[in-house]
Amino acid sequence: MPQSRQQGQPAAEPVTVEVEVTEIDGTNTRNERPQPTPQPTGRRNNHWTAGWGGRVRTLDARWWPLWLLLGIVALVLVLTVGLVLAIFYLAFRIVLGAVRAIGGLFAGNPAPATRSSHHIKRHDPRDH
Repeated sequence: MPQSRQQGQPAAEPVTVEVEVTEIDGTNTRNERPQPTPQPTGRRNNHWTAGWGGRVRTLDARWWPLWLLLGIVALVLVLTVGLVLAIFYLAFRIVLGAVRAIGGLFAGNPAPATRSSHHIKRHDPRDH
């Protein structure tokens, strides 16, 4: 096993190398600010978007599979909630109808007349 220093000699000082990273994967790493794009003057309430520089306006096209998946998940959730609410509504209507039917049995009312018997007006020739 080779030794990096011999006994009795002082250790050599480590070598310091300074480098400046200017680009990583095509992206500038320097702290230079890009030139600000002029904001349209005809827009009202533009003060809240002034610092964003257009990043809010569009979705990144590279992420379209994620947006598609999230849209499908959101649609499934909305349809599921709607279906659950519809099932609760139908169950409520069935229970309400059963309670009314049972309540009608104990109320002592005669059998309900059909609608058509209330609306039929018989013509009596003696009325003239």
